[in-house]
Amino acid sequence: MEPSDLENVHWVIAGAVFGFLFLAFILLFPVYRFLNREEESSRSWTPEEIAHHQPRGDGTTQPEPPEAEPSR
Repeated sequence: MEPSDLENVHWVIAGAVFGFLFLAFILLFPVYRFLNREEESSRSWTPEEIAHHQPRGDGTTQPEPPEAEPSR
């Protein structure tokens, strides 16, 4: 192997590194967007919302209407 064969080895190494970083970005960016979107939607799930969506004993998910206070 002659020294002139290794003349462009720095460009090959740089191309491989930047190519790998570019490929990693292309593949992982949709995952990052999905996780952020799911995190934003999870913030709306407060304990009150969770209780509102849990089924009651009769199979419905609507909360029972509040009972009227007896008049005095």
